[in-house]
Parts: sequence; C-alpha cells; structure tokens
Amino acid sequence: MSCAGLVLLVALAAEAPPRLDLDLAFAYGNGSRSAFGGLAGATAGWQVWETPGTTGTVDVGLLAGYQNEPYSQTAALLAPMVVTGSNHRSELFVVAGPSVRLLPSRRLLLGLQAFAGVTLLSMRGSLTDSGRGVSGSYRADAAEVTLGAIGVVGIALTERLSIVGRFLLPVPYAGVAVSSYFMATLGVSLRL
Repeated sequence: MSCAGLVLLVALAAEAPPRLDLDLAFAYGNGSRSAFGGLAGATAGWQVWETPGTTGTVDVGLLAGYQNEPYSQTAALLAPMVVTGSNHRSELFVVAGPSVRLLPSRRLLLGLQAFAGVTLLSMRGSLTDSGRGVSGSYRADAAEVTLGAIGVVGIALTERLSIVGRFLLPVPYAGVAVSSYFMATLGVSLRL
C-alpha cells in the first residue's frame, strides 16, 4: 500500500461515515448451471470530493448471499439417468472501492469495488440409472476463499431509495470451481 493510500485510509477511519446504505437484491449466478437467490449488504461511505456534477466516495461494506443451483436444468442431458437435487451456494464478502454519483441531481451511481471473502458450496442430490442398476444419493461440501471485482450501477428514485445492480466476477474465473461463479444482482438500496 502506498503512503498516500495509508494516509487516506487513516483519515477516513478517523471520521464517522456520513452515510450508511442497506441493500437487498435478487441474485442470478452461473457456474456450471444457473443459480437463483438473494444478496443482502451494508456499506458505509466517506465523501472524498465534490464538484457541481459529481460526488466521489470511498465505500467499505459487507455482502452476504445465498443461491440455489438446481440440477433439473441439466438433468435431461444425462438421460436415461435421473439426477435430482441442487447445489447450495452461500457467500460472505468484504467489499471496498470508489463510487461516483453523477449529474447535478446525483441520481446516477457508478462504482468499482474489490471483494474478498469465502464461498461455501453444499451439493445434495441423488442419481438413478435403472438400466445399470445404480441408485444412490450424494452430499459434498466445500469452501474456498474468493477474490474479485464488482461493478455497481444505480439510479436514485428518491433521496434515500435507489435501484442498484451489481456484477460480481471472481478472479481467476474458470467456470467450474467452488468460487469461480459470476453473479449479477438487482435490488433496492436504502440510505440511512
């Protein structure tokens, strides 16, 4: 970390955040198949500059989510085997990064954040292949440290209520690992 970054971090930590945002969103994710769920979060923000057309802040917060990834989406590819069950993904991320509110009304929000945390995956299901006389259930659990980037776009409906979308991309992205799973969210944000 640079000396200037450390000075900025110490200066921001010494001040109480002028705003706190609470978020609740629908989440869509995709790794090996589609997953659906939700995301909740809280973010504190410190203003670092203001011009007639923009306000810049540094944001720090937590995001927590859950998504269900049902096997029924790809089960037809395995016929005549019958596969049931789903993957259950949970995550907890610390997020930090800059955001900018644009326009004189400050209604347009753009942000770029880094995230770090943990992704938990629980696989639960069963497989039946009557032609081969195979039948059984399975369960497996895994956890992985997850790092990546988040793009944030929002529109303020009122001074306190906004519609916010996020796109989370883990790095590295492989498409099949526990944490290698992109996610897009859309929801509401309430400024306290």
